[in-house]
Amino acid sequence: MKSLVLTLFFCHSVAIIFLIHEVGYRVNFTESMPRGIYQIIPGKPAKGDLVTFSLREDNPYFQISLNRKYLGLNTNSPLLKILIGTAGDNIKISSTGVSVNNMLLPRSRQKRSDNYGKKLPVLLHSTIIPTAKGLVMSTHNENSFDGRYFGLVDVNQMQRVIPVLIFTPEDKTITEYSCPKCGCKLAHLSPTNEKKSRWICNGYPACDYWTSTPEDKVDDFTDVAQTKE
Repeated sequence: MKSLVLTLFFCHSVAIIFLIHEVGYRVNFTESMPRGIYQIIPGKPAKGDLVTFSLREDNPYFQISLNRKYLGLNTNSPLLKILIGTAGDNIKISSTGVSVNNMLLPRSRQKRSDNYGKKLPVLLHSTIIPTAKGLVMSTHNENSFDGRYFGLVDVNQMQRVIPVLIFTPEDKTITEYSCPKCGCKLAHLSPTNEKKSRWICNGYPACDYWTSTPEDKVDDFTDVAQTKE
């Protein structure tokens, strides 16, 4: 009886997730990004946006991720990442991590093996991002399966998403404001975690821009920019 209940619960859960996907939502259960439900929104992805996409089948990592179940039980589960680099950006790879336009991204060091000790081939190398390509990564978790390994992704494969329900408490919310220093989105820090409400670059600490007046025009942000101590 218990096994039957568990089976029915699993089937209903899969059905619900499938329906959620069909109506333009994505559910993230991985640690790469905050777990929760994200909604696909219209518009061309820009640097700093949260995006969802699926690996192309001609990408070597499609088969690797399938064999190692990086994408779960689904053969081509959509991924959820941040669009870190766009056409024209200078990507440099070093032993300390990935740099975009000479700014080292946090938690971006390429690892030689996954959590199970299996070798991780690297398809991302130092380069200038070509037209129509983008670098997608997660600075949320250093163990993220992202562009550090499977390389650049076609921008026309990406769809913008926004979080609508986060399952675990987060201390920041990604906003539509852009950082005037690097172009990434600004994240709003909860006043409960800061003495004063503030907005920091989502690329922090690689980019140390922050402001306490996001309602100002973006052109005026440089007047109130400060370096977080």
